[in-house]
Amino acid sequence: MLDFLPEHNVAVLSHDGSAPLAALEGLLRLPKPEIFAWSYNFAPDLELFCRRKGLPLTYVEDGFLRSLGLGVARSAPASLVFDDRAMHFDRLRPSRLEELLASYDFDADSELMAAAEALAGLMRGRGLSKYNLPAARRVEEALRPGKRRVLVLGQVEDDLSIRYGTESPLTGNQMVMRAAEENPEAQILYRLHPDTASHARPQYSDPALVADLCAILGPEFGIADCLDQADLVYTATSLAGFEAALRGKPVVTLGAPFYAGWGITEDRLPVPRRSRKLSALQILAGAYLLYPRYAGVRPEAGPRAILDLLPGLLAAQT
Repeated sequence: MLDFLPEHNVAVLSHDGSAPLAALEGLLRLPKPEIFAWSYNFAPDLELFCRRKGLPLTYVEDGFLRSLGLGVARSAPASLVFDDRAMHFDRLRPSRLEELLASYDFDADSELMAAAEALAGLMRGRGLSKYNLPAARRVEEALRPGKRRVLVLGQVEDDLSIRYGTESPLTGNQMVMRAAEENPEAQILYRLHPDTASHARPQYSDPALVADLCAILGPEFGIADCLDQADLVYTATSLAGFEAALRGKPVVTLGAPFYAGWGITEDRLPVPRRSRKLSALQILAGAYLLYPRYAGVRPEAGPRAILDLLPGLLAAQT
């Protein structure tokens, strides 16, 4: 947090979201105190406390280009998002990102869109993704010749983006079954989420139960390769669904991720307040260049300063 908030004097009150009331009350004696909470992982009364005491509350989460490794493995983040409205995966409340996508004049900002085009080229050409894990195997090993390929993106099933971005809990197995039912002639590829495959988080559905319906791909298969090989992608709220759309792939969303509702995906859970039509490149510009903060880049430095960080990230990746 110190890397991302150089203008603040940062004090950590809790590492598990349960800051004691006495510690919070003590903040009232400080000049202009602010509260930063990790996502929605905080004590139930924190929002009420901040509202009644007049304390600004900001939600913090991983950015969309995060690191060379998983957050659960404590890899340092290259970017974080800060939002004082709601988290970007919350379908019931508009976040700062949603407000930005709904109102920003992308056509008038040629510098931003040029940077977005360059970033899209890096992501498509070099496989730049959220976690940038090394790939040990090629997806073509698992493909059946002559078959249309439908990719199902597994997620951490207790993740907040599932809880707040869908109408009801949705497992990877359920998504596989739905994709198989709707595409009976296709080969279903089920790419497990790296966190789930490493058993670093609970796994609520056993992929073995749907192994007769799909080819199961672990994290040794790179996500960029999986997306490139897919003819159609199914996801609940996974960021990789946006990475697929950026590659021009048709994407079915079963939840309401930040990139749904703008016209680039087939959405099974509509978000009526998102009525504007945007391109994938415009969504990329807003979500990756305007919305996050990047380590070592001042917020006012602009999109080109962010792009200057990426060659080092790619060099480390290779």
